Order: sequence, then structure tokens, then C-alpha cells
Amino acid sequence: MKKIFYNRKSLSLTLITFLFFSLAAACGGRAAEPADSQGSTAASGEPASGIDEVSDNEEVVLNVNVTAEPTSFDPNAGIGDTLMFTNGHLYEAVTRLDDNDNPVPGMALDWTVSDDGLTYEFTIRGDNGWSNGAKATAADFEYGIKRILSHQIGENWAFLVFDIKNAAAAFSGDVPLDEVGIKADGNKLTITLEHPEAYFPRLLTFAPYFGVNQEFVESTNGRYGTEAALTISSGPYYVDSWEHDNLIVLRKNPYYWNKDNIKIDKINIYVIGDENTAINLFQTGELDIIDFSGEKKNIVEANGGNVQTYQNGRSVYLQANLRNAVSGNKKIRQAISSAIDRELFVTGVLKDASSPAEGLVAGGIASGVPSRTFRDLTGKTLVYDYDPDRAQALFGEGLAELGITAADIELRLISRNSEPYMKATAALQEMLQNTFGIKINAESLESTSYTATRSDMNYDFCLVSWGADWDDPTTFLYEGVLGDYVNPQYADSSAYLKALHDAETIRDPLERAESLADAERAILEDTPLIPIWSEARFYAVADKVRGTHRRAIVPYLDIVKAEIVK
Repeated sequence: MKKIFYNRKSLSLTLITFLFFSLAAACGGRAAEPADSQGSTAASGEPASGIDEVSDNEEVVLNVNVTAEPTSFDPNAGIGDTLMFTNGHLYEAVTRLDDNDNPVPGMALDWTVSDDGLTYEFTIRGDNGWSNGAKATAADFEYGIKRILSHQIGENWAFLVFDIKNAAAAFSGDVPLDEVGIKADGNKLTITLEHPEAYFPRLLTFAPYFGVNQEFVESTNGRYGTEAALTISSGPYYVDSWEHDNLIVLRKNPYYWNKDNIKIDKINIYVIGDENTAINLFQTGELDIIDFSGEKKNIVEANGGNVQTYQNGRSVYLQANLRNAVSGNKKIRQAISSAIDRELFVTGVLKDASSPAEGLVAGGIASGVPSRTFRDLTGKTLVYDYDPDRAQALFGEGLAELGITAADIELRLISRNSEPYMKATAALQEMLQNTFGIKINAESLESTSYTATRSDMNYDFCLVSWGADWDDPTTFLYEGVLGDYVNPQYADSSAYLKALHDAETIRDPLERAESLADAERAILEDTPLIPIWSEARFYAVADKVRGTHRRAIVPYLDIVKAEIVK
């Protein structure tokens, strides 16, 4: 067994994402009662200003915003971008990510890996506590996984833990839970996998693998995570209060093992859906960190904002409905992919920090090779990039196979009704109609309607934005291709499946990356998915705030090392 040790004093606590998790007043006691809030909240819900000067005796406060209300503070159940943006503040996972986005110990002091790569044994630290004072233990992680597999909660996340031995079989009821390959014994947590996974320590930073306290969860009578007082935290912060659709207040967890090195005492998280409002509050000093679109870049810069960019690990692509005749024709799909000028799309339509897609895997995702992202290592794997002559030739071949003319084609293209996807949909409609002389009905739908339409396969092409859940290409090549809302035909690509399967057993990171690139090329040759752009975001941080970290995966914003200077 290969033993991996880390110096506890040099740990870089980075896996703090940006959300909110709470305490337990009604059902198990609060953390040590926090001091009164420094800044009050106006009746309008806008943050009060007045935190520019920080003395040694003042509470250090950070003001930020999210664009939507979270669904739940339960890591095994919650889903959506807001939770992906914030969960890491509130739970201490087995591993967390350092400043170079490499997995380092969180709740684990060290771990061993068996020679065959199947069994991980973690030594869980004994000095971390839940925000109600309960001790955080190895058993919390076993309970969290088995809670999902026993259909108590989080069935949306279940497939993400199926790499654990017998997890899928237990979820389907074929084997009992005690045969699942996760066991807690004192301060030891042993996890046995179905097959080797080079990225498994990274996967442990994702919410389905977060531990939860069994006694507290069961005391909430099925309401865990629905209110601040019905949630507790094992991470650096807990939720002190939650005014729905308005404000979430986080405070330092007094039982967190590294609390003395957390410099921000309190985080005010305002729910602000309007971009202009957020920018105005940043310019008046009432918000300290904001994300914003390319259209607002000049405004922020003109008012002295230090505009920066980060890759947010999100790939945007067209998903074809393979059940319909036209969108199910490979030549037509390849023609459409070849007709999209991705460079012009980014510069002329999006006008933001995004980049033209080079493949399905977004920029910024790790390859497993130190200091090299997957895109750095593999380059462009997009088989049918922009080539108008090839587009016309392939389109003609597709029409001949279908026995129709361009005038016979009428396609439905759907997207969400939010920026930049509405602009992108309109641009795609114009681009493809002008190139091929076909009719495209473009519709931008509100979230509920979009989800239902996509699930019912009531479209020809759907504009999809897929964000990375963990820092590995498989979050796109497995989850993005074969996850929710997919066509069964995706699995018909034998070359794709073989390359993906081969990668599961390859231990050398360079060889594994090459095999995953082969899988990516295979799926892009079949073109059920047509990548268009890899997202990146503009953001600005107040001058007084130092030590924040942005990354392409959870946590997108990491403030565990942040501080406010005088």
C-alpha cells in the first residue's frame, strides 16, 4: 500500500464554495451564540454599507450575492447552481482542493491506496466538530452515502456514488446496504471501488460524498436542510440565519478544526437576481465580490473595478434528439456542427470571456497530469469544426439519405430564457437558416417548461449548458453524455464506450488522458452533442479583500484564505 502524508500546518483549506449551511437551534443546540451582526439589513433587503474600516476588535464581514434561492441545505438532496456555488463553505469533505486545485486532506489526515487502486483507507481527524457541538466522525460519511442508496434522500445524486462497490446494486435493492463498499471503524473510513478511479480523491469534494450527522438529521423528521435551524455544519461556517429570497448570514463554526486560521468572521449572502442591482451595490461598496456579463464589463471598469476572468467549467452545446428523422441523421448533425463559426460566435454574439469550444470538456478541467489541464494536454478534439464548404456537402448528403429537400425541414430549437442563451439561440437560428435555407423555430423557455420539454424529448435541438461537478473530464464524458435527459442511442457508439471503459483501468495519467480524448473524439464524430463554447466569467473583487480563489469546479469561489485589509 502506498501511504500519502500531509503536513497539517501547511494544509491549504480551499474547498470553501460560497453558500450556506446552518445550525440547529430547535433540534440539537446552536453553535456558541454569535455576536450581534455588525451591519443591519434594510427593509428593502439591500445590504448596509460601512465595513470599509476594520479594527482589531471589529467583526470582519464579507458581503457577497447569489442570484437565486437555494433549494435545500442538505448536501445529499440539494441541486442547482446556487448550491454548487456554495456548499463547500458549510461541510468539511474527506478531501478539499488546494490553491492549485489538487486534492489535499480535509477531514482526512492522510490516506492509503491499495496496489490495485480499488481500496482507499482514510484516517479521519478527531478535532473537527459539527456546529451544534457534536463530534464529526468517519461514521458521518458512511451514513451519508447509505442514506442516498436507501432512497431516503437525493436520488438525483445516486448515480454519482455508484463507483463504490455494490452501491448501484444496493440502490436497486439487489444487495443489502451492509455489502456496500464503505465502512467506518473508529477514525478509519474504508472505501472500496468497483474499478480503479484516478480521480476519486477529487470526486470526494462533491456534495453527495459529504457526511451528515445521523442523530441530528433524524431529529428533523424529514425536514433537514429546509431552514437554518434545521441544518448543522461541519465546515468553516454555519448558517446563522436565513431570510428566504433575501439574505443568508454565515458565521465561523466555533468547532471547526482550523477556525483560528479563518479570517472572515461573517459572510452576508444576499439573493440578488438583477445584475444591475448587484453592480450598483458593488460600486457603492455594499458588495465585495460580484460576477457579471460581458455587457457590463465597461461599466465596472469605468467605475474603477478591477475586472478579472475565470473559467467556470461550463460547456455549452447543442443536444440533438436522435429519435427525430432530421436531427437523428448523422450527416445533418455533422453539417450543422461544421456551419457554426465558433470564433465569431464568441466575439460577435457572446462578447464575454468565453472561448470557442475545442471539445465537449470545458476549459480549466484537470487532466491528472500536474499543471496541465485536459484541454492543454489534448488540444482540439472537435471533429466537425467550422468549415462552410464541408457543411454544405454534408448537408446535401443528409438530404439525399432522407429523400427530402431543405424546404421540407422545420426544426424546433429550445433553450432557457436567460442570458446569454437567448442571444445564442437567436444567433444559431439565423446562422443555420441562412446557411442551409431551412426553417428553425427558436424558443427560449422558462426553467420549468424547459426542463419538462427536454425530459419529454419534445425538440429537435436543445441548447444545453453543462457545468463540471468534479475536476475530471469524466464529469462531461460520463455524466454529461449519459446522465439526465439523454437519448439511449448515445450508448451505441462502441468506440466511445470502449475508450471510456479503457480509461477506467489506466493508472498512468497521461495514458488515461489520451484514452479520454479518444472517447471525446468518438462522441463528437457521432455528433449527438455539438459543442459551441466554453464559458468563462468576468468578476471583480473589492481592493480591501485579499486571498480569494476562483476555479472551474466546486467551489467556484473559495474564500477560506480570504481576509479584509485595513
